[in-house]
Amino acid sequence: HALTFDDHMTDYHEAVERLLGQVNGRNEIRLTARDFDDAAEDLQAARAAWQRVRAEAGPLASQAGWTAAAREASAALEQAERAIARKNTTTAGQAAERVKATYYDLLLAVSKARG
Repeated sequence: HALTFDDHMTDYHEAVERLLGQVNGRNEIRLTARDFDDAAEDLQAARAAWQRVRAEAGPLASQAGWTAAAREASAALEQAERAIARKNTTTAGQAAERVKATYYDLLLAVSKARG
C-alpha cells in the first residue's frame, strides 16, 4: 500500500484541477468570499501534494528539465497564493492557469527523464 511518485503526481494534479475549478469555473466576473476560501483550501492541498512530489522526486531532482519545471511550479503556487489572498478574480484565475501549465511542464520533464 505504499504510495509512489506517480501517486503523488496524481494527487497534485487533482488538487490543481480543484483549484482551477474554484477560480475559473464559478463565475468569470466575480467570485464570492466563500469561493476564495475554497480556493485557498484547494491551494493548500496542492502545496502539500507538491511538497510530497518534491520529496519523492529522487533522481529526477538532479535533471535540468525537472529542476526548471519544479522551480516554475513553486513560483506559480506562490503567485496563486498571493492572488487568492488579494481576492482578485482575474489574477486568481490567471495564477491558477499558470499552476496548471507548470504541472504539464513537470509531466514533460518526467517523460523525458524516463524516456
